[in-house]
Parts: sequence; C-alpha cells; structure tokens
Amino acid sequence: MNKIFHYELKRLVCSKFFAGILVICLAYGWQVLSTRTILGVSSTAPFSPWSYGEYLSELLPLLGIILLFLVWNISSGNSLRVQPLILATPVSKSRYLLVKIMAAAVAWLAAALCTVLLGLAFLLFLFGGAVPVAVLLLLSAIILLPVLLFMLGLFLLGSRLHPLLPVLLLLILAALSQFFLPASADIMEKSFFSGYPLELGILDPPLSLPTSVIAGKLFYALGGVGMLFAALRLEEKKY
Repeated sequence: MNKIFHYELKRLVCSKFFAGILVICLAYGWQVLSTRTILGVSSTAPFSPWSYGEYLSELLPLLGIILLFLVWNISSGNSLRVQPLILATPVSKSRYLLVKIMAAAVAWLAAALCTVLLGLAFLLFLFGGAVPVAVLLLLSAIILLPVLLFMLGLFLLGSRLHPLLPVLLLLILAALSQFFLPASADIMEKSFFSGYPLELGILDPPLSLPTSVIAGKLFYALGGVGMLFAALRLEEKKY
C-alpha cells in the first residue's frame, strides 16, 4: 500500500494543473498580503491573528478548487488505468480508495502549507519578533483542518453519486459565503475575522473564538469524516 500511496501522491503533486493553480493561489496570497493584510484588518495590527486569519480566509476558495481537482483526479483516466490491476488483488476496494484519499489530503496540506509559509515569511520579514508565530500556526490548523475534512468528504461523496456534483457543491459553498452567513455556519470564514474584532469594542483585541464558532468547526469536521465513511461504503458496494 505504501507504493500505491507514493504513486498517487506523486501523480497528484506533479500535475501541471496542480502546479499552476498553486502558483495562482500564492500570487493572489501575495496580493492580499501586500494590499490588505499590511494595512491591518478592522483596526488590528497587520501581524495580529485577525489580519492573518482574514488573509487565509481569502485563499480558501482557491484552496477549495485545488481540493476539488485532487478529488476529481482520483477518478481520472490515469487512475482508472490501474484499476483492473487493483481489482485483481485481494486488497479491499475501500482500503484502496482510502489510500488515494490520504494522498489527496497530503497533497492539499502541502499546498495549504505553502500559503501559510508565505504569510508567515511576509510578516516575519516586515515585523520580525512581533509576529506571534505559534498563535498563527495554531490558527492555521483551526481554519484549514475543518475545511479539509468537510470539503474532502463532501466532494468525494458527491463524486461517487455524479462526476460533476463536486463542482456544483463548490459553487454553492462559494455563493453561500457571499451572503455573510453567521460565523458558526460559514466554512469559508467570509466575514468573521474582519467583523468580530469590531464587535469586541476594543482596539486590537487578542484572538478569541466564540463557542459557536468552535462548535461550527467541529460540526463541519465530524460531518466531513462521516461523508468520507459513507463514500468508502459506497465504493465497497460498487463492486
């Protein structure tokens, strides 16, 4: 299974589309950092968790496109060419799909890590020791991991039902984020980091996440895990 994992990971990461969309994501991230983050968000410091969180939230739609590509690539032509060989082995079909899911998750985390490192490098270069690196890394995990679990489960389950359904689901998520949903329900974090500091009523407040926001992220993460298991069961019954 290790060989399958490394094959799938290499196939995903070495794709021209993956490289291209990652370059676009980083270029947009640099634009956000140099034009918005540098000014600070809602009267907070440019290196505050609020400004950094707003930077990451701006990149979530592009990161969603990367994850959509990775899930789609799991069932692409190159992957299907080795399917007859896999089906001839005693390996569980759901286990094989799980290995491919793990490769897609690692590839996405690598792309997300590039955006995190870009943001940290930008802030450290300008502000040095004033940047709370540990807090920003923790915030990155809080923002990105629920997105990974939920979207991966949603896209994978959708792809088991119809090949084009994940595209529609991503468009729906992006459209919903434009309606400024409550922070606990907005997986794209559209307005939380720019709006909540103003509600606290103090200048440059320390980072604080309401219980409703934490509960919302746990809900999305657990929901994503549930959809992943559902997709694995569908894959097992498929053959």
